[in-house]
Amino acid sequence: MPLNRGGFLFFPGEDITCMGSVGSALGVAVLMMIAVSTIPSIFLYKRYQTGQRYRQIRGTAVETPDTVTPGETLFIRGTVTAGNGTDSVTGPVSRTETALAAWVIREWYTSDNYWMPKARGIEAGDIHLSGSAGRVKLPNRFECAQTELGTRIAGVGAPNIEGVETDDTVVETSEFDTDTEIPPEKSTPSRLATLEQRVGLDPSTKGWSLPFGRDSGTRNYREVTVDTGDTVTVYGRVDAGARPGAAPTVSPPKGDALLVSTLPPDDLVRRYRWSYWRGFYGLLGVILLFGVFAGTLVYI
Repeated sequence: MPLNRGGFLFFPGEDITCMGSVGSALGVAVLMMIAVSTIPSIFLYKRYQTGQRYRQIRGTAVETPDTVTPGETLFIRGTVTAGNGTDSVTGPVSRTETALAAWVIREWYTSDNYWMPKARGIEAGDIHLSGSAGRVKLPNRFECAQTELGTRIAGVGAPNIEGVETDDTVVETSEFDTDTEIPPEKSTPSRLATLEQRVGLDPSTKGWSLPFGRDSGTRNYREVTVDTGDTVTVYGRVDAGARPGAAPTVSPPKGDALLVSTLPPDDLVRRYRWSYWRGFYGLLGVILLFGVFAGTLVYI
């Protein structure tokens, strides 16, 4: 016969303690997963954004400047040419003349063993992407800003993606052309100090450091350039020229950023797919393992 205990029916021989332990373990596991996910939630959101970009670019048609159709959002692969044959910008980190320069300033934090992005920018003059007969115009870009706190913590872009990201433009690359580190005890070169002043970045200060390790407060200045004659991939929306006979223009697609890369389209799709899967599902897996581990300890 079942026994009534506190309003619940139990059958003789049933292990009430065991049932309580299982319930407690499940409760602790859930609470642990909630607690652990609170801090990395911003990382999950960044990886989710990477997934959104991956879903947008996968299966996107690849065209040349000769075959684009206004009104479409697609990949365009072509050769960079200056708009009037002489237009260029000066890379603020390398001080070289180029068609496009994208840069980022990072600072080393020994306590977290982490490079925190502090500022970034993209500069591009009047340039075009050309094919054998046609061409499309890329938008002029003169953007620079300090990195917001949330983006500083989660990083800019995905973990295995090399590049620079602003509000409406992303420049992806396989490596940076210029990569310079300046410890906090050394004076900052004038060109880099000028760049920091331009974005309102305070000088770095030396913090806690490990022996034989990189000093906390070390600044890292990275820049990637695109020169006239380089072959690049652009992902964006193609619009008709402003006047008859004018080249079509490329602008950021709806709900996403304009993507400029030295990588072929297939490589970009694979890169974003792997970054999304590893970053999003990998972090979810870690959170789940923490919960299972805590629940198991309570049960035991």
